[in-house]
Amino acid sequence: MNRNIFIGLFLYLIIWAGNSNAQDRVIEKLDSSFTNYQQSHIKEKIFIHTDKEAYMTTENIWFKIYCVDGISNRPLDLSKVVYTEIYDSNNKPVQRAKISLSNGFGIGSFYIPPGISTGNYKLVGYTNWMKNFDEKYYFEKQIIIINTQSDKSVNQEVQNRPIIQFFPEGGSFIEGINSKVACKVVGNDGKGLDFKAVILKNKTDTIAKFSAFKFGIGTFNMIPDGSSHYECVVSLGGKKIMSVLPSINTRGYSMQIIDTVAEKIGINIESKNLEDEEIYLIVHDKQLIRHAKHLKTNKGHALFSIDKALLSQGISNFTLFNSSGQPVCGRLYFKPVTDVLHIDVQSDSVSYGVRSKVSLDIQSKDKNGPQTANSSLSVYKTDEIQLDGSMHILSYFWLKSELKDEIESPDYYFGKPGAELISAADNLMLTSGWRKYLWDDALKAGKPILKFIPEHEGHLVAGRLTDKNGGPVNNRNVFFSIPGIQPKLFNANTKYDGSFVINVRDYYGTNEVVLQSDASIDTSSVISLSNPFSESYKIKNTPPLNIKKLNVNDLNSWNLNAQVQNAYYGNKLRQTFNHDSDTTSFYINYTKRYLMDDYVRFPTMREVFREFISQAYMVRKDGDIQLRIGTANGLLSINPMIILNGVPVFSVKKLMDINPAQVKAMEIVNRRYFMNNRMEEGIINITTNTKDMAGYEIEANALILDYEGLQLKTQFYAPVYDNKRQIESKMPDFRTVLEWAPELITDRTGNKKWAFYTSDQPGNYIGIIQGITNKGEAGYTTFKFDVRN
Repeated sequence: MNRNIFIGLFLYLIIWAGNSNAQDRVIEKLDSSFTNYQQSHIKEKIFIHTDKEAYMTTENIWFKIYCVDGISNRPLDLSKVVYTEIYDSNNKPVQRAKISLSNGFGIGSFYIPPGISTGNYKLVGYTNWMKNFDEKYYFEKQIIIINTQSDKSVNQEVQNRPIIQFFPEGGSFIEGINSKVACKVVGNDGKGLDFKAVILKNKTDTIAKFSAFKFGIGTFNMIPDGSSHYECVVSLGGKKIMSVLPSINTRGYSMQIIDTVAEKIGINIESKNLEDEEIYLIVHDKQLIRHAKHLKTNKGHALFSIDKALLSQGISNFTLFNSSGQPVCGRLYFKPVTDVLHIDVQSDSVSYGVRSKVSLDIQSKDKNGPQTANSSLSVYKTDEIQLDGSMHILSYFWLKSELKDEIESPDYYFGKPGAELISAADNLMLTSGWRKYLWDDALKAGKPILKFIPEHEGHLVAGRLTDKNGGPVNNRNVFFSIPGIQPKLFNANTKYDGSFVINVRDYYGTNEVVLQSDASIDTSSVISLSNPFSESYKIKNTPPLNIKKLNVNDLNSWNLNAQVQNAYYGNKLRQTFNHDSDTTSFYINYTKRYLMDDYVRFPTMREVFREFISQAYMVRKDGDIQLRIGTANGLLSINPMIILNGVPVFSVKKLMDINPAQVKAMEIVNRRYFMNNRMEEGIINITTNTKDMAGYEIEANALILDYEGLQLKTQFYAPVYDNKRQIESKMPDFRTVLEWAPELITDRTGNKKWAFYTSDQPGNYIGIIQGITNKGEAGYTTFKFDVRN
């Protein structure tokens, strides 16, 4: 008897151990898939702080870029370029620029041309690396542009048509299972609407009544019956709108979070028309899996419990997997953020006269004490059009950048925690769906295909080399030349499909560039360039601007201010500064340099080489003139690389035909040199006195075009009034943006003093400081004052 009991117990333990191992293997697979996905998908986030929210045509948009690691929010030195664009409501870019990044920070500006129409626009920012992933996570910010000369009438009014959406908790309506449902009602401006609603079953039976709680979101509970029809009647300002609820599933899983205990969260799981099985709950944030547990459903029911202390601050993803390891339902949960940067600013007054000095004492700290912060400061005049911005760096990095949908008043969720805020945050999580797509991607076999590489040294010029029939030309060098007084030359080799990527480091401004392949091999190949900006991006619905709500007096004042500033300060407002880029030749050092004015001027280049260029020798081979570089060990074997004003020359005969009177200097490198993967038998670098190449004709198949590199820096201009003569100057000062300081950095004690001057414009002003520490703690603050005559 005892022997039978022992054998039975032994067999039970073997089966239990086998099941336990199988369950552990599923969790290990999910953990491994998640970790591998995160490691292969380094995530960048972009935040852009603009100097204000609304602009008049002919004004400048000033902005600062913060690029951080998508997991830690720490400034990330991965990409060196951010692509910025302004899109109109028709999804057309009206302005574009490539902004240089240094250690995760960049500064730029846009001039708003007079031909742009009045309306809402989207400012968009992303890196080349971000183009590998969902463009819905590009940075987006809505801005207003006003053109008083626009064809659009200032009396135009936009009808606010409500949009009604339903979000069952867990992702689906399941027949016979009690579901919590969020209802979101917004206008076409994206703002939540205050409403009351009832749920009707089969048009007559009222089963639920509810109303908007915050930002146009309300919730109700119902047990759907698959044989019934459900409608929601929404009451808005005396009008009633009917909307049909989503379809009901006859089988599946449902998830409900129970957040009624201070220390723990309950997760109630129910299933319908499914056999009991092992299920797995995975809870992760943007960095790690924080909780992994398995249970077996009992008559379609299971209850998990998690300590809140295990959850990180911000958004957590709750995902349920079936016994096959497939995601079946889930939802998001928000835990208040405490790792924030606190910025305090004290002004020396709350009221100033015109042309007066404003002095600020700024301090940055976190919960552990003073912190150095990299910040930006904007001070501008407010009115009925120009309001305080609704998007700030703290809420963007912790909330907006993690969700695909628009969020009304995101800063609200970072206030002092309380019952109302917790309920509003949970409603927001319900309406934001869950991340099944992330797990679908993570569980895919094999490494992801990443088409776009990070620009970790500078802007990458991508293109393709094809033959005259359109076929790819592989293993061929393509050269990118910037002719001029300080020419630059870059190159890259084509791949099997003819594609190439050239790193054009420190290339700023717009210049005429020359792209060509090795003409000594063929002169019929064709070079085409790829568009460096995103071609798949489409803006989400941009609400039309309700022009009728704009104050006509404010519009007239804006127009006058812009005209005066452009008339008196236009050149200073748009003055660009050359970037201090490296002007050293790519080969660093030359063997010998010849300044032509130091020698007798000969009428032909043949005589120049024959008479005094001692490191280069003319030879004949197969009836053609060629050049050889001489070294201590004899002549190098083939033609050297010949460069004329930064443009490679592949024909010695054509070089001999240029006008030597226009040659300024010649540098000789008498050693073998590797330029990327190409070995050169020495270098002859020739520069001329003018840009016309001394009569040299570039090969016919070369691609010559004006190419825009990184944006040249434009300096924000503001007058200084620190003496009587300046204060009494007759020059008008109609600035409404009093200060834009994109590089405001507090010291090790967290302190910074700053000062600026008011203009001739009385009114109410707001100052906004946004910043981040090297630990990824973000924060912002505002201060207000008025200016009186």
